[in-house]
Amino acid sequence: FCAIDPQDRPAFGELARRLLRPGGRVASIVYPAGKALASGGPPWGMSTVDLAGALGSGFRQVEDQPVVSCGHPSWAERWALFARV
Repeated sequence: FCAIDPQDRPAFGELARRLLRPGGRVASIVYPAGKALASGGPPWGMSTVDLAGALGSGFRQVEDQPVVSCGHPSWAERWALFARV
């Protein structure tokens, strides 16, 4: 998701809604959390809220947890899990 230009992210959500049946899951390491979109990409900044927005109301958030980062020290990482409803 961080490699997808922010203007193209709604298409990702549309694809996930088309491909996953109810109960299907989208798992993501949300990275780089906290990076401003204005600083460009990829990786483009993202948040769990951004991912939820792209997925839309056809998904419910199951998990959103911080993780210990092994990557860039300035950007946080999160574990997010969504289920198709």
